[in-house]
Amino acid sequence: MIRQDDLELNLSAELPFEEFACKLFCLFYFSEQIINTFYDPDTIIDRTLRFLNKGWINCELAVYGIVNTKAILVDLQVPVKAVKTASASYRCKPNELEILKLTKPGYMHFVPGDGHGNYTWDSLGLRPGQDDYKLTAKRIIVLEDNWHEK
Repeated sequence: MIRQDDLELNLSAELPFEEFACKLFCLFYFSEQIINTFYDPDTIIDRTLRFLNKGWINCELAVYGIVNTKAILVDLQVPVKAVKTASASYRCKPNELEILKLTKPGYMHFVPGDGHGNYTWDSLGLRPGQDDYKLTAKRIIVLEDNWHEK
């Protein structure tokens, strides 16, 4: 998965990927993992423009810019049943994925988690302990039953 600060991606589009697209990149990350694919910069730009045109995200791509997480995941071929919010202490069930909401004074960031509150990848390349972000909440993606058998 390419990072949201990828030079080619940011030079190719007039979209604020580097500054605001962390939650959107979590969705691309989960799709890559589940359907075993790779999204290149052109595909990310094309899909993002499609999501904008459908009204599923706003043009700022900001943290609150994702209007319809479930629709985006379905479009990305993730077998999603529901999306919900949870506390930072929530432990995922086997058919759930998590997006971790990390905050520090004046900033918010989202990363995919491992189901136990640890992050697995960061769209900006941050490492655990590198910054003073604190886990404050989770967005839980509930996958369809037996999704792995399809």
